[in-house]
Amino acid sequence: MICGGFDIILRTTDGGENWVPETSGTNYDLSRISCTGARNGTIVGYGGSILRRAAVR
Repeated sequence: MICGGFDIILRTTDGGENWVPETSGTNYDLSRISCTGARNGTIVGYGGSILRRAAVR
């Protein structure tokens, strides 16, 4: 996963060959991702945004 300004989240399921956009549900810029397991990640951003996502297999 990658994240960025304007609430952008992108996911890959093939090691980075292709990226798919995902809706974050927030209007804040996102700044950091931490992988908390093989299939999970936490994304944080401005305005106190904390998002948890399960990775796509």
